[in-house]
Amino acid sequence: MLSRLNRFTSRATEASRESSWTIFRLLVAAMFMTHGYAKLLGDSPAVPVGRGMTRLEIGDLVSFAVPMDFNLLFVAGVIELAGGASFLILFTFGAGPFSVDTWLEIRRQEKQHKKMEELSS
Repeated sequence: MLSRLNRFTSRATEASRESSWTIFRLLVAAMFMTHGYAKLLGDSPAVPVGRGMTRLEIGDLVSFAVPMDFNLLFVAGVIELAGGASFLILFTFGAGPFSVDTWLEIRRQEKQHKKMEELSS
């Protein structure tokens, strides 16, 4: 009984592996981008310089003044928004059957195959 269940689940996981990784990549990128968007363009957007979080304090031991009074929340928002967008772009063009890279390679192979057929006939 368990061997049948194990065979069924292994087939189902093999079939959905690539699509689940694609969904995971999209969700991670969306998470980063929404948090960065909220910091930069939300209800109370962070200003780049001046007010806000201009000191990095970790517990009672570490206190670091940021040069030129940069607002660290603005810096974090830029990193999250740009990082989410780059994560989305890099993993969309990365390896996998649902990537743009794979789609372009398939088109390139189809065109090459058509040219070979035209030359042979």
